Amino acid sequence: MKKIITIAVAAALVLGIAATIYFVDFSRDNNRHSYIEVYFFDATSGRLVSELRQWPDTITWTEAIIGFLMGEPINSRLTHTWPGFGVADFITDIYMEDTMLVVTFSDLYWEIPPVEEVVFRSAFTLTMIGLEFVDSVLLRVDGYERQVEWLESAETIANAPPISPILRPGITTFTLFFGHESGEGLVIETYETMVSAVPRLRARAMLERLIAGPTTEGAVASIPAETRVLHVELHGESGIYVDLSSEFVTRFSGTQSQAQMMIASITNAVIENTGSPRTRRVFFLIDSERREEFHGVPDFNLGFVFDETMMLGYGQEDESEDYAGAD
Repeated sequence: MKKIITIAVAAALVLGIAATIYFVDFSRDNNRHSYIEVYFFDATSGRLVSELRQWPDTITWTEAIIGFLMGEPINSRLTHTWPGFGVADFITDIYMEDTMLVVTFSDLYWEIPPVEEVVFRSAFTLTMIGLEFVDSVLLRVDGYERQVEWLESAETIANAPPISPILRPGITTFTLFFGHESGEGLVIETYETMVSAVPRLRARAMLERLIAGPTTEGAVASIPAETRVLHVELHGESGIYVDLSSEFVTRFSGTQSQAQMMIASITNAVIENTGSPRTRRVFFLIDSERREEFHGVPDFNLGFVFDETMMLGYGQEDESEDYAGAD
């Protein structure tokens, strides 16, 4: 009996020590990752750049990192690469297989434009393999597999063909639409700059230039200068979503017709510079929320198409052709 008690006590001690070791190792891993490098895109340099985030202790590490990837960077020059889908709809499974992270995406993955897919996949992988316990990432999409464990750093991605030409910025000409000082409509101004080829980032850069105001004589800025571009998401057939800060509403003090002109200047510019059909709708969000009305403009939540009637110089010949076609 004495022998049995001795064995039981010894077993309890071993189990207790084992449990203690497991707890210490787990805590040590968390402490080792008290800060995480999360990768964002820098449209100016065409590179992925990391920012440090503090490791949270209230949720799982996968939830934490995905939340960081979806969030806004601290540096205003950077932008997140998440494609705009909700996590529950986008990721169907995620788990560790030894030191490999396996992620299964829904068929929404196929809606990501090819250029943006490269940038998202690269940022996602670099962020995940920055963890000491993740050596590689395997992405699965509807039965297809793509091994991306070769992605090691921002420098590797930026310099590895065929990604390099996509990430590096090039000279782009924007077609911008500003209000005319007469208040009668919009005038066109072209602006040439160096910007990334990623459609969403191009659209964001274009909007920021639109907010900065015109250089053409007779053209006037219509968007409050304090307005910040929070997000631009291109969702194929479902439309283009432009998320602006609350200053877009609170700093505007014009009339209803001026509000309509401001909406048209943004809508026309977004559609024209993203290569979208003129029937594609642009939806406005203010601080990530829909609004039904904007300074007397009704149905602000329903989206807007390219407005040719706002364009100065919308000529008689064009109108007669339109009417003839309608008959």
